[in-house]
Amino acid sequence: MLRITGDSEEVIIREMPVLQRVNAFVVAASLFFIALFLIASGADLSILAWSLLLFAPIAGFLFYLLSKPSITVKINRPGQTVSVRRRSLLKYDFKVYSFNEIADSVYVNQPRDAFKSEHRILLPLKNAPPIELSSTIRMNEAEYYEAANLMNKYIFDAAKQIPFKSKASGDDE
Repeated sequence: MLRITGDSEEVIIREMPVLQRVNAFVVAASLFFIALFLIASGADLSILAWSLLLFAPIAGFLFYLLSKPSITVKINRPGQTVSVRRRSLLKYDFKVYSFNEIADSVYVNQPRDAFKSEHRILLPLKNAPPIELSSTIRMNEAEYYEAANLMNKYIFDAAKQIPFKSKASGDDE
């Protein structure tokens, strides 16, 4: 889920990892109930095995949360900058890019496999590989296309007509 706010000079696109947190909780709860079932069945396990069974839900929950950070993109027209902030439970990364560093329009990367719906928003740079502006794998591609067009409008003063590029064709490299 993307939350888009802004005015005529600045837009903020914030990725809300609601499903990511729900999935992390489901993974942790599932591992917890498996451990609880094994404990209740009276399985003859060593202390190390019991410790691992109790630690697994916590580790699964944290791993799932840490694997994909939340990303906030702020496009500032007067300053001609795009700032990208990645936040997870233990990691923080903040980078600022000038409009002059942007090689082409922001686009939505489509998957190679027609049966998958993994879409990501990418910002191509002139002297570096494209920057991912979304971290979760989205099923709602229309939301991503809308966000990419809005970003292009703020950066280039008009929505570009190239809202996506196919990964299969190699256009994103």
